[in-house]
Amino acid sequence: MELTQMKTWIQLLLIVLLFFLGSHLISFLSNEVFYTWSDATQEFVFYPLKLILLIVGGVLITKRKPFEFQKVTLKMFVGCILLLFLTWVVANGINITIDKFYPVFINFSKSKSSSEFIWMVPVFIAPLLEELFFRGILFRQLERVFNGPVIAIVLGGLFFGLVHSSLPQMIFNTILGIGYCYVYWKTRNIGVTIFVHFLQNVFFHF
Repeated sequence: MELTQMKTWIQLLLIVLLFFLGSHLISFLSNEVFYTWSDATQEFVFYPLKLILLIVGGVLITKRKPFEFQKVTLKMFVGCILLLFLTWVVANGINITIDKFYPVFINFSKSKSSSEFIWMVPVFIAPLLEELFFRGILFRQLERVFNGPVIAIVLGGLFFGLVHSSLPQMIFNTILGIGYCYVYWKTRNIGVTIFVHFLQNVFFHF
């Protein structure tokens, strides 16, 4: 293995380690230290904090900015929106199908929080921070390690699914994550994935 390739693999392993350690650290803080806080408050504070730590750590590990902004045509932009809408339909259809045959597998639906501010996390904060880490840092590193998009797109989607709590959300977001990775690979514009992620979350929560 060449020195450059070995360095790329080490960077990926550090990012993955950071991903799991960061998740455990935030879980420890929310469950053991700030357990008296409401679930809504914990989500509002700790989920963005985890993503910020991942982004900062990823930038320090890779020494690269977590974004690209290549020019995108209107046709490509509209195509990306339609593609991810189709991906959303497929992901939701899979969850509904599983729920039909396995009733214990509870499908999730639109939910409204008791907090008037908690909607800001999935609608505004998550699309920005999740795309910067999962597409801008993790996917690009996977692409370098595997010298191509296919494995990187699939693994990037799987990691995106793992960050979500319940099994239905993991399946749903793994499929969506694959779609987001494909769109980012195709456009090389983080602004596109942030925007379509924002649209999807707005539709889901409102």
